[in-house]
Amino acid sequence: MNGRGVADLNKTKNRRRRGFTLIEMIVVIAIIAVLIALVAPLMTRYITNAKELKYEASAKLLYSAGEAYVAEVMLNGYEDCVEKGDNYGTNDLNTKGNGIFLSTESSLSVRNVDLGAYLSRKIDGNWMVGVDNFEVAGVVIMKDGNMYVYPRGFDWEKWFAGRA
Repeated sequence: MNGRGVADLNKTKNRRRRGFTLIEMIVVIAIIAVLIALVAPLMTRYITNAKELKYEASAKLLYSAGEAYVAEVMLNGYEDCVEKGDNYGTNDLNTKGNGIFLSTESSLSVRNVDLGAYLSRKIDGNWMVGVDNFEVAGVVIMKDGNMYVYPRGFDWEKWFAGRA
């Protein structure tokens, strides 16, 4: 073979390998699609778990805020309590240390205590904190149709039905 034949052969090889073939592109796209199909469900599960952890942490934070408020009332000699007889206070405590605190102001409240003032950040969603005999009974946060409670196993609906 002369020197010119080798040059022609290299030129032909270069011409053929300038880009990817259609088959190679389809195979690469198929592999990427399979990987996405495998990873997408895992990512949605991780996102859901992260949201649940966020609301569980928020419920614990509200629980602590309720305890802080009750401790402050007790330290101040119970003077912040509102006389309501056996009725539960809404966004304030009655003289028996019972109350239900809501994320919104209540027309039933005398003082509208804002437990949010005891928090370092705003809680996303609607929430309620129940207090019995100067002890926080439990917390519920409602967001996007889900209910998050603290402590775990606290049955908000049963507790609330016994107070109404």
